[in-house]
Amino acid sequence: MAKTLETFIQKRFSDVDPFQHVNNVSQQMYFDVGKMEYYEKILGDEVLLGDLRIVTVSTSTSYMDQIRLH
Repeated sequence: MAKTLETFIQKRFSDVDPFQHVNNVSQQMYFDVGKMEYYEKILGDEVLLGDLRIVTVSTSTSYMDQIRLH
């Protein structure tokens, strides 16, 4: 079974449209925040100190439904 990492994301005004739909670009930024916390958790301070270089070459997202913030 896959493990889950939960992280807090601060909602910003620019993340949503007037109907409270989350912008696709904002969703990718949320993923980046989660990736950084994941790397910090499994790799420790090496990520923060810059001794380790991790490069994301490609990402792809398949949307099942819209995301709304309330």
